Amino acid sequence: MLAMSSTQVFAEAFFWCGLDRHKSTVWGGGLAAGYQLFLEVEDGYRLNWGFDPVDAFADIGGAAIPLLQESFPVLRNFSLKYSYFPSTMWKQMNDGDRLFIDDYDGMTLWLSVDPHFLMGERLSGVVPSWLGFSLGTR
Repeated sequence: MLAMSSTQVFAEAFFWCGLDRHKSTVWGGGLAAGYQLFLEVEDGYRLNWGFDPVDAFADIGGAAIPLLQESFPVLRNFSLKYSYFPSTMWKQMNDGDRLFIDDYDGMTLWLSVDPHFLMGERLSGVVPSWLGFSLGTR
């Protein structure tokens, strides 16, 4: 999620500087993926962490999602969301040296779908614009 958010922030910064939307998203995704991979490699040198190839793959995938949504507009109907409530283990173990982003047990990742793109115009007008459907996993 952090890589996807970073891509969006970097892309908006490049767009604000005058690059077109597509180039901004490409550069934003490259910067976000590079930064996240740097952090992952850095974790490989830390005693309590270690390099995790699954995290590295997730970083690259997360950075690519906004680019895919830019290239294929139908994918804009799907979004990833994140919610957090501190886990019991986190509350017991947190010594003040850790960030909440490391509490994987307290995270819920959501895939949200905008149902309006599946409906015809008649039904789409009946369903509120803010309504979406989500599936979550821990």
